[in-house]
Amino acid sequence: MANTYNIDDTFTAKVNGIQIDSAGSYFISVTDGETDFRVYNFIKYQLDEELPPYIYVRVRSVDIKGRIRMEQDEPRTLSEHYQVGKMYPFHIESIEYDSNDKPYYVISDNFAEQRYYFHGEQKYRIGDDCTLEVDKLDKKGRLVYKEVVFPIIEPTPTPTPAPVPTRHKKSVFEKFGPESQTIEYKTSIAFHSETSLPDIDKQMKRILKSITSFMNSKGGKLILGVNDNYEVTGIKKDFEHLNDESEDRYSGKYKTDEDGYQQKIMNVLRFKCSTLAASLIHISFRGDEDNRFCIIDIDKADKPIWVEGNILYIRQNASSVQIKGEELTSFVFNRMKETIDERAGVSTMASGISEEKIAQILRDIINERKAGSIPLPPPPDLNDVDYWIVWHEDGSWVRQRNKSNEQNIHLQVAVRKNISDPRIVFCYKSGTVNQMLLSAFRKGANMNVVQYKNGWSRTGEKPMAVFIVEATDLLVGYSIDYNQHEHVKIHSLSDYSLTKSAENQGAPFIPEGNEITNFRIISAVHKDRLRGLIVAKSKRSTDVGEPLDSTAFATEIEYLTKVLS
Repeated sequence: MANTYNIDDTFTAKVNGIQIDSAGSYFISVTDGETDFRVYNFIKYQLDEELPPYIYVRVRSVDIKGRIRMEQDEPRTLSEHYQVGKMYPFHIESIEYDSNDKPYYVISDNFAEQRYYFHGEQKYRIGDDCTLEVDKLDKKGRLVYKEVVFPIIEPTPTPTPAPVPTRHKKSVFEKFGPESQTIEYKTSIAFHSETSLPDIDKQMKRILKSITSFMNSKGGKLILGVNDNYEVTGIKKDFEHLNDESEDRYSGKYKTDEDGYQQKIMNVLRFKCSTLAASLIHISFRGDEDNRFCIIDIDKADKPIWVEGNILYIRQNASSVQIKGEELTSFVFNRMKETIDERAGVSTMASGISEEKIAQILRDIINERKAGSIPLPPPPDLNDVDYWIVWHEDGSWVRQRNKSNEQNIHLQVAVRKNISDPRIVFCYKSGTVNQMLLSAFRKGANMNVVQYKNGWSRTGEKPMAVFIVEATDLLVGYSIDYNQHEHVKIHSLSDYSLTKSAENQGAPFIPEGNEITNFRIISAVHKDRLRGLIVAKSKRSTDVGEPLDSTAFATEIEYLTKVLS
């Protein structure tokens, strides 16, 4: 039997998630355990962050048929987030009037939009930042704010030297000011400000959101180790959790100090966004030994910076927000146009600059080596090899500690220590590729030697190359067409399904007609700078890649040559 409700009843509802109705409006789907409800009014931050498991709801109306309309209990939600007696920075969004013709400011921060009633003369303009203190809760449980007046401290006249002032915990506020279009504070990269439990996976997503929103706007500063009251809480507590992240291929290798802290941020930015994004930040540390905090200076990017390839954030006032749909299209167009104008030294709209010139500037932007200051990862150190897999001419293989010097060796490959999610890739002269888990390849081995049926694959063809890789690596293939023109093609190994047997000939990499000359593996760290050469999954078996003398991707081909040299 469904629960019964009266108007103004409140309760805690379990959240199912954010959904979109047939009119294109967002709502939060909640349930009381028996019935699902739609909640259309919700706090601003819940669109951008992961929803909490439960929210407070109130029965707004019950119609004659018993249909219930729910709304989020905003006063209760806000009063738990904003505490009486504490100060918070806000941005003035607009000036409006209520039904009684009383004026108020619409103020916003990362969490919500609210009202702040002012009396007398209008002090702030739209677009200003202000700091307000929570004064009290009114009879309906709504927050009432009051302006924070910073006292003017006159120096006391005295003939004796003034004492050296002690460090004040709010010195960061005095130096950098409140959160704004170009300033943001975060307590930690491992702990969320609303909980005492570490969750570096979730918190790093919030850090990336802030950093990329600055890149996609005007640049700015992200200051880590400072709480909502602008008190320096420090970053040392993060150090022991640098190796907790499950999605980071280098977890377990970070030093628990400032060097490891910096490298952690750089690596996550590099692999979740791009090498270009990592080149746009500059990390420094300030403060005394017990209260060290981190400052990330962030440059404006001249092209959109995406999170995980498909999410784009921008800075709006003091908030980082995701943009979608038409807003996204407009942003990308305008950002690229701004950059073209800067490169051309003239407004493209006013000058009627030629399409050829615009195309050339776009190619320069896309190919620009802005990440050139980041060194290429060094090749694997032979001292870091765990063991070798050695194949003989008849298809048998042996696992051994050192590289083989025998004469009847077809090929051999090193398995590095601490490799993440190791896979073995067989590449054939016929243009096919087979990928399987290394553990599945070794499973069922009779001692250390196994020989497959028919020597190697089902057709008897010996692999041209065998690699031990990570799931995120890229496969590079070179081939020659019937006119003897050389081509290069790159695929993400994640495009290939895993098989259970090394006897499988595999999926096509190069179509029939081209002759394969070489296969190589490179790390996904190079993906952003080689994007033009990477072929989509749907074109895997029908595309031969780009000609090596291609002018459209000359910069990428030159970069790839250096990577593989």
